[in-house]
Amino acid sequence: ILTRITHLSGPTLNSFIFQVAVPKSQQVQMLEASSKVLSAEDGKNFINQIFRVNNPNKESLRFRFRFQWVDGEGNSQQLVGTSEGVPDHWV
Repeated sequence: ILTRITHLSGPTLNSFIFQVAVPKSQQVQMLEASSKVLSAEDGKNFINQIFRVNNPNKESLRFRFRFQWVDGEGNSQQLVGTSEGVPDHWV
């Protein structure tokens, strides 16, 4: 699954990390992200990252994901969420 994380406005986000977890019956492999910096100012306002899911039992895909970054003021931030299946905006 190719993810493209975009940042359209606001301060630069440094040390950006995107992590995905799946149930124990599935396996995930995260490939290296294209960058660890999201900046709306320099035209590099996206990060591409690929992750692969091994789903031998053909179950419905379930994800727990986390976005973590350091904002322009040096404060660590994170956003955590879950998804059942692949969200439409991920396709």
